[in-house]
Amino acid sequence: MNKKAYITTPIYYASGKPHIGHAYTTILADIINRYKKLFGYETFFVTGTDEHGQKIAQKAHENNITPKEFVDKCSENFKNLFNILGIKYDRFIRTTDEDHKHVVRETFKTLYDKGFIYLDNWTGYYCVQCEETLTDSQIIKKDNELYCEIGHKIIEKNEESYFFNIHNDAQWLKEYYSSHPNFIIPQYRVNELENNFLNNLTDLSISRTSIDWGINVPINNKHVVYVWLDALMNYLSALGYKSNHDDNYQKFWADPNCEKIQLMSKEIIRFHCIYWPLILKDIDANLPTTILSHGWIVTKEGKMSKSLGNVIDPIELVNVYGRDQLRYFIIKDLPTYKDGIFSYDIFEETINADLANNIGNLISRTIGMLTKYNNKIIPNYSGCVLSMDNELEQLIKDTIKEVEIAIQNLELEKCAISIIELVKYANKYIEDNKPWELFKNGKLNDLNSLLNHLCLVIQTIMLLLSPILIDGVKLMSKQMNIDLNSLSILRVLDFNSLNGLRVNDSSPIYARVEKK
Repeated sequence: MNKKAYITTPIYYASGKPHIGHAYTTILADIINRYKKLFGYETFFVTGTDEHGQKIAQKAHENNITPKEFVDKCSENFKNLFNILGIKYDRFIRTTDEDHKHVVRETFKTLYDKGFIYLDNWTGYYCVQCEETLTDSQIIKKDNELYCEIGHKIIEKNEESYFFNIHNDAQWLKEYYSSHPNFIIPQYRVNELENNFLNNLTDLSISRTSIDWGINVPINNKHVVYVWLDALMNYLSALGYKSNHDDNYQKFWADPNCEKIQLMSKEIIRFHCIYWPLILKDIDANLPTTILSHGWIVTKEGKMSKSLGNVIDPIELVNVYGRDQLRYFIIKDLPTYKDGIFSYDIFEETINADLANNIGNLISRTIGMLTKYNNKIIPNYSGCVLSMDNELEQLIKDTIKEVEIAIQNLELEKCAISIIELVKYANKYIEDNKPWELFKNGKLNDLNSLLNHLCLVIQTIMLLLSPILIDGVKLMSKQMNIDLNSLSILRVLDFNSLNGLRVNDSSPIYARVEKK
């Protein structure tokens, strides 16, 4: 049976400039997608933009352009960021795409025809900035004003609305969470959902009459579909759901054996872990395999905000440090399951310690020794000659397995940690075996085994780092004269695969960051 995985980010609200949080989620998803391919999966990776709602209509009005013109510009900003970050998606979906609109209308009609939607009046609190209705417990009162938890002012509204009938579904959700322990990761998010929402689950307002920038309700043109119902359906519309070309839907969603991995920041799990499963249940569609809810990137001052002046621009980071450096830092130093602190000091220390020193030095030293001792030729593999050879070979095998398990468990930081431990051991292997003395004393069999094993390690880290260090691995490939297209787990585990290969000159893969 072919292994398959469908990987998604949330679609990002097209109301402003992309920020580091967008980069964070999308880099994580891109790395997972690349690792899944590396381990033999057929994958489909989707990201995109959420382009309807009152906030966008207001922003467009402020800029004296139409909402469509406004979201066209915002959508291009996201595509530009993802190109800069090296994100390789299969589809960039927009909620203004015609096939998506069709899916939303058909889904609304299906839910209505099956009795899950009814018409009533809605009165309550609403945050325009978050496009979210709020419960009393989510409201913060300050100086006689009402705010959402993020700090935006909220308004009271009263209007006719269609409702999604879910108030009796809390127990079904609790039982589903319990019987599918990997559905929500990390699992402690389940307690948050139950305490904050499921113990008092109410029907969801899913239409608006006060705005017109959105998808019209198919049974009543006075209403526009609520932005969150609209947005959630992108995960199916991106695959051709409800179309004559639904091969991808059948392959990546309808097939229960396909892993469906959905990534998002923790503040939107209410929509993805409560409303999304209930929509899927009621339209008789499969549920995701896993919803990975990661934490925020914060600074030592706390959550990023313009007023604190601590907002980080991902494009600026790439321009100064490089995209590999950002991708590596995100997977290595930001804990996936909780908030992670961004610090320029830690960022620069990671670049210097792991990329420039450990990885860069291993490659430059190895090529330098091949040049000095063997005319740039990688010696043939001759088994375990040195006392550390057997342990090094086992560590190569173990590291591959550890990375595979880490990806399967979505413990992403463990990938980088395992790889860098292999690199550190290889550098220790050089120091302990003293190749300069082996050469001086004429122990050429020992020296050749050392050189061959170092190249085997480099080939392994090239493969395992390729989902993260997309530029650096290309440089490694050129210097080691190893074709990236031929790299595979089978090749890496064939210890004769580098016999007689001639390497090229070395140059620094990553420059050190000089402290100011």
